[in-house]
Amino acid sequence: TLMNKGLELIEAQKLFGLKVDQIEIVIHPQSIIHSMVEFRDGNIIAQLGPTDMRFPIRYALSYPQRLENHFEFLRPSTLGQLNFSTPDWETFECLGLALKAAKTGGTMPAVLNAADEIAVDLILKKKIKFLEIPKIIKKTIKKHQFIGRPSLAEIFEADLWARQEAGRGFWYNRSVADKDKLLNFIRQRVAEEEEAKEILGETLAAAWESRSSFNGQSAYFTWLCGIARHEIAD
Repeated sequence: TLMNKGLELIEAQKLFGLKVDQIEIVIHPQSIIHSMVEFRDGNIIAQLGPTDMRFPIRYALSYPQRLENHFEFLRPSTLGQLNFSTPDWETFECLGLALKAAKTGGTMPAVLNAADEIAVDLILKKKIKFLEIPKIIKKTIKKHQFIGRPSLAEIFEADLWARQEAGRGFWYNRSVADKDKLLNFIRQRVAEEEEAKEILGETLAAAWESRSSFNGQSAYFTWLCGIARHEIAD
């Protein structure tokens, strides 16, 4: 469906503070070049790597350091030809839906992602046909009551609503009691996260404002790890 490419567009938009029209999706069958950045002088720097997710996962865990590993490295002399093309927007409808969600912003990307996850799960369970995936996502997006500047709790609620809506008529429907229980759980976790932010707020702010960006990033990463450990423990 190429929905992953659409989700990566949204990730790049949010992570790097870019406008949608600054990001171009390119089809690259060999999956060797994972990203390219074009500079104002027309030069492009590309990031190449093996088709092995262990590389980016390891770097994400060790960032900003690069740790030695024993994976199979990329050998440029064995690459051969690298091909690129523009996507077929008409055929891959999910890509267009992701682009629209990115431009809309607010709760729409969360709704898009949630509906896609349910649609993919339905096809894996042989409940729907492959070409029904974009139809389910489009139907869910159309019914969503968009929130332009949502709180974290509202994003979670939009995600939950989209999952229920996308799975309506199959086996995803929940009772009202279950929904209220889930929403209360979400609100509680958001409150706990806000409390953690408040406790560490002064420390993090001081770290980010210092001249050592590494210290600031380390402090923030430590805080994220604490939240992650809390989630795993639960």
